Amino acid sequence: MENKEKDVLYYEKMRTKLLAAILAVFVLLMAAVGIGLGTVVRYGSQIGDIITRLETVSRELEELDLEKMVATANEVTDAIEAAKLAEIMDSLNDVSSQLRDVDWKGISGNLSEVVSHAQESLEDAQDALEQINSIDISALNQAIRDLQDVIEPLANMTKIFG
Repeated sequence: MENKEKDVLYYEKMRTKLLAAILAVFVLLMAAVGIGLGTVVRYGSQIGDIITRLETVSRELEELDLEKMVATANEVTDAIEAAKLAEIMDSLNDVSSQLRDVDWKGISGNLSEVVSHAQESLEDAQDALEQINSIDISALNQAIRDLQDVIEPLANMTKIFG
């Protein structure tokens, strides 16, 4: 037990004893000052009960074992941590079970199929690029000019008659 805790416990005990003594002196002073014997008698049993309770509290404070309380608190903390670990383990077991239930062969087959389709698409795209690269651009440009030369007179003739 730390010195600070011992000091706090000691001062609590002393405070309780001091309150009991003050209350006893107060009762005696009330009787001595002449408040009236009837008042003292009427509240005497309650004051006696309060003094008894203060003495009980004082005894309980003396019996208080802070080391035992700290040990108990540590046990509770350990139990809480163990419960959290158990919850984590349950979650991990659930995840493990779900991973076991996955159809890895089916996924692998689907991935193989997707890769195969992607490879075919890439081959088709490569063929298309080769065909585009094989076009003679200068010949294409000449063909467009020739077509324009034929279409232009026809368009002019359509404007005249149109």
